[in-house]
Amino acid sequence: MKLSPFPLPGLTAWLVAGVLALSPGSSSAAEKGAATVPAGTNAAPQELAVPLAIFDVTSSPVKDPFFPLSTRQAVAAAATNGPAISASSFTLKGLSGSTNQRLALINNRTLAVGEFAEVNTSAGKVKIQCLEIRETSVLIRTELQTEPLELRFEDRTHR
Repeated sequence: MKLSPFPLPGLTAWLVAGVLALSPGSSSAAEKGAATVPAGTNAAPQELAVPLAIFDVTSSPVKDPFFPLSTRQAVAAAATNGPAISASSFTLKGLSGSTNQRLALINNRTLAVGEFAEVNTSAGKVKIQCLEIRETSVLIRTELQTEPLELRFEDRTHR
């Protein structure tokens, strides 16, 4: 009696079919549909565009998608119309520099044309911009107003 190297002949056929299915030259239909790269190239697969999440918290009512039971309210916009600041809140203390580079001393802060600074006033700190330095006055603009203010030296003859 002669013994076969494989005890079951049907098992041999299944092993051969499995090896052929797993060989690198063959591919299944599922693999062909999943890849977006053309066959025979080393190009990277195309990336899908991921949509961006947009959360509008200015609308009312606001519902947080991650915490739907939260009691947060819509964010109120910061008020830009503050109290009007007059020129009397600022004191022009001095002018210096050459005609090409003038400097103004306003509420103990030195400014050149175009510079921004925070100055102390009776209403608190106010951000100003020096627009123009003239012979005896200065034009400034505060962050709360659109109209420029003209600062002049104080009249000290009445003191």
